[in-house]
Amino acid sequence: MKTFDFPGKKSIALLLDPDKAKGDSLRNILRTANETCTDYIFAGGSLTFNSIDNLIDEVRKFSPATFCSFP
Repeated sequence: MKTFDFPGKKSIALLLDPDKAKGDSLRNILRTANETCTDYIFAGGSLTFNSIDNLIDEVRKFSPATFCSFP
């Protein structure tokens, strides 16, 4: 597990809506996140109607960023 001394290094996070981030659109978003050195990818929302298992698999496959899901 990574630990950080806050405040310290500035970080960039990307928030994904599991109900909207799918397929080629998700891969394009992840490609851009990689190019911009995104540190974290958050996924979740107040109302999520679909399973996020596929989203997690795609993020892990296409991005080295730390992934965090929330309700």
